[in-house]
Amino acid sequence: MLSTTLPHAVNLTVLTLYLIRLGPYPMFIASIVNGCDFPRLEVANLTVPVTKETFSFLKRHRLTLKKVLLDPMCYFGGQAVFDLSEKTEFPLLETLSAHTWIAERWLNVFSTPRLECLHPIWTSYDPNTVDDVIIAAQSRVENTLSSLKLELQRHSGLRAANMQLVALQLSNLTSLEIQLTSQMSSIEDMGLDMPSLTSTRDALLMLPKLRVFKWTADRLPPGFGSGLDLQHWTISWLTHPHKLLSVCQVPTGLVWLRVTQYVWFPEEVEDAGHAFSWCFRHLTSRTFPVLEELLNFVTGHFLQHDSMLSDRVSLFLRRQEQFVEDNCSEVEDMAMDIMSMVALIRSIRYKAVLQSPNYLRLRKLYTSQ
Repeated sequence: MLSTTLPHAVNLTVLTLYLIRLGPYPMFIASIVNGCDFPRLEVANLTVPVTKETFSFLKRHRLTLKKVLLDPMCYFGGQAVFDLSEKTEFPLLETLSAHTWIAERWLNVFSTPRLECLHPIWTSYDPNTVDDVIIAAQSRVENTLSSLKLELQRHSGLRAANMQLVALQLSNLTSLEIQLTSQMSSIEDMGLDMPSLTSTRDALLMLPKLRVFKWTADRLPPGFGSGLDLQHWTISWLTHPHKLLSVCQVPTGLVWLRVTQYVWFPEEVEDAGHAFSWCFRHLTSRTFPVLEELLNFVTGHFLQHDSMLSDRVSLFLRRQEQFVEDNCSEVEDMAMDIMSMVALIRSIRYKAVLQSPNYLRLRKLYTSQ
């Protein structure tokens, strides 16, 4: 029934085809790929064998496609899937996700003047394929490409050579994500030792427009873990020379949002609450990293309009032991107010800040500025 009705879906904008088992096209899939035309198609998400027929289908829709997602596990190799003599243009394409071999040849064969997001997925152990994609991107889409996600499968982790090549070839990036999908055996494999971290920091400085850097790993060394204290230290150290970076993540870690040059706050994940608890604990004990810088930051946004709050922050900053011992509830209220102010300024979702006794007043004060 689908094979008879789908060809008439002239208003279709998103097409997802998924084969549970790889192999030859089932007849109804073949009929779609070979015979259907969708004049408004914008997104093609294909988990089907990457063949000449697949590319023929994509080229038929080249004038409308904005996003092409090709599952890398459906790539069987072979030069034959590309007609290297046909320089087809995909004038509206903004996002491409595919096996590194496909991505590299796509960039060299097809024109994509609006490509912004590139996601090459590497499923082999030949590091040159990653480098080839980066070099192809530099020569073909350097001026438009703003987001790059490298999904790498190898025994070594974040290679300094990859980072340096990205920085040298794609200096206009505003977002860089690197996902390691192989088993790591040590922090050196992951790139978390100090020499590797130093190389990574140097490479980040060569990306002056970068705002988002996410570095994740799927399979970690046995027993490896990093608490929020270590995450904050690592991210602060990696990013403090970089002025624009505002979102950062390191392996096993949460996503962190920048509050000031040296102060980062973690985002909550699935309402777990431990990110908020970490911040709140460090505030009430006044061990939060670079506490004075944090308090000066919220002062600049709020306190010039509220003298009472200004006095409380000044008292909080002086760290008087008597204040902590005799006014524990007031310390907690003040910590909650600081969390509320940071959450409002940086749009961080902490459900617990809604319990702050001054949250509604602070929100009104912030929105009225």
